[in-house]
Amino acid sequence: MYVDVLGEKDREDALKALQGASKRLQSVLGSQVRMKYTPTLQFRIDPGVTGGQRIEEILRELRKDEEAPGGDDGE
Repeated sequence: MYVDVLGEKDREDALKALQGASKRLQSVLGSQVRMKYTPTLQFRIDPGVTGGQRIEEILRELRKDEEAPGGDDGE
């Protein structure tokens, strides 16, 4: 299961907490769904969020360059 946490420094702590609670979460999930076997829960940081943040940063820089005096305004 992919997860992400706002705040770079909190990511690893949150991931460790989720991994530590995975057996309990799996047990609760198993009592709520009708399945013979409940899948093992594994948590990983979602790489797509970091990529999206990087794209947003690049777009902000491009907008800032276009708005700057003497920037490329397409003329």
